[in-house]
Amino acid sequence: MLRIRKEEGLVSMVEVIVTSIIFTLTFIGVYIALSSSHPKGTLSAEKLNAAYTAKGFLDELRRDVRADTWTTGNLAVGTYNFVYNGYQISYAVTNVIGMPLRRVDLTITY
Repeated sequence: MLRIRKEEGLVSMVEVIVTSIIFTLTFIGVYIALSSSHPKGTLSAEKLNAAYTAKGFLDELRRDVRADTWTTGNLAVGTYNFVYNGYQISYAVTNVIGMPLRRVDLTITY
């Protein structure tokens, strides 16, 4: 029968170094793979929250599209500034040339 164990001792110093290098590289690879799968902190969450807030604000404006509020209120042609859910919103309502439509350009500051 063949002996795997060396006569001098259990393992050599070279084997310990090689094994520790392999474990270190494996640990670094797993860490990089796991850390890159998570969003990059609170900035992403703030952007997402601001986008949903802007969508909610536009949905409220959409509910105001009626004949009696077309020339008055928040959909009249002009520039408006609001604080909505803690965000600074500024939007401009302009007429679309050649069509009976209005365009809303919205900027949200977070």
